Amino acid sequence: MRRRLIWTDELRGKVVTLKQAGFSHQDVADRLGLTLCQVYWGWKLYRENAPSRRGPVFVDDSFIRRVSELRQAGFYRREIAQKLHVPVSRIDLAIVLGRKHGIDMAINARIYSKRQAERNRKGV
Repeated sequence: MRRRLIWTDELRGKVVTLKQAGFSHQDVADRLGLTLCQVYWGWKLYRENAPSRRGPVFVDDSFIRRVSELRQAGFYRREIAQKLHVPVSRIDLAIVLGRKHGIDMAINARIYSKRQAERNRKGV
């Protein structure tokens, strides 16, 4: 049994599907390997229409390559984080790990300097 649980859309959907099919809280807990309290909490989140959280973000090779591609396209770290829906700290970690693995993590200087000039003109 788990103590802490991240309620993703997928997990919440499983609980809701079983509950709407007429299963009791205990049956749902047994089928999904959750505690009874976790099922009560998940059902409460569904009834209140609370937003779900995303699962943890793992920094693997594909994520590092994606960050590298976006950096070479001239995006700032903050913009990459918004685009990928992750914290900026994950982007920083991907950059550091990418450099260690020999992946080109340099930002495209031409695009970056052009965008910096635009920002300076606007007074940002």
